[in-house]
Amino acid sequence: MLKHYIEKYVKKMSINDVYKFAEKNNIELTDNEANVIFDAIKEDWETLVFGNHNIILDKNKNKLNHELYNKINELIIEYKNKYSELL
Repeated sequence: MLKHYIEKYVKKMSINDVYKFAEKNNIELTDNEANVIFDAIKEDWETLVFGNHNIILDKNKNKLNHELYNKINELIIEYKNKYSELL
């Protein structure tokens, strides 16, 4: 059931949602970084949420600066732990 809601959200998601989330977490993004993140979410959200997110991060590692890469990894782990009972 939750998967359906996540899929619905991702379909409606815009690049501005990436910028807003980054701002909320004190992350500055270049346009290129925002697009990389947006595209990864749109294309691979199921793996990011339910699978091994490192596969997707590693695929995009060269497109993100080291600090941003680490912060994204930390946030994914934080949210997976926070919502583990629902996933």
